[in-house]
Amino acid sequence: MSAWLEDGSFDWTEDSLRLSLNPSKHTVNSYLYIQEVGHFKAYSSYFTERHNLESYLIIYTRNGKGRLFYQNEEYLLEPNTICFIDCRNHQYYQTSKELWEFYWVHINGSQVEDYYLDFSQDHNVCTTVKDNTAQNIIRTMINLQKHKTRSLEIITAREIVNLLTLLMIEKTRSNYNDETKIPTYIFDIQSFFEENYSKK
Repeated sequence: MSAWLEDGSFDWTEDSLRLSLNPSKHTVNSYLYIQEVGHFKAYSSYFTERHNLESYLIIYTRNGKGRLFYQNEEYLLEPNTICFIDCRNHQYYQTSKELWEFYWVHINGSQVEDYYLDFSQDHNVCTTVKDNTAQNIIRTMINLQKHKTRSLEIITAREIVNLLTLLMIEKTRSNYNDETKIPTYIFDIQSFFEENYSKK
């Protein structure tokens, strides 16, 4: 088994946010769950390198640019780019010259691997989204942690499903040159997210 690796230059603004969560054993065994979630405004020296972490990472770029090196590919993470990676694989991501603002969440749990395998079956782990729905979902995840309730972990699992569904919808859209070939139910799901998460 490969050794675990994590390194980085964690150079971000003072108003950046990183939350580490400690889900219950029942949640880990039964639901989708968040391990860490945050919002970074990262300076030019920022980078993270990681390998063999039992986690899946979703990154949504709001402003600036980042670069991701993953499975022998390089990805430019521009505004409205979202990526989905398996952190058991080696990854290296960094700010590209200017300040890079991004929302991110580490997730795990039942069926996350299935989502990841479907999303990455074309060997492309990034796609673009047309609005800030992904950002709003991750912000909702962050805000939920401010109010600890008995149903928090179930509600959080719902938000993870919402984010994963959005990923699959946007990836489907990007893989079709002719949108008329996309099944109608995909647009119905898309409309639901736009109506419920684009309002701020």
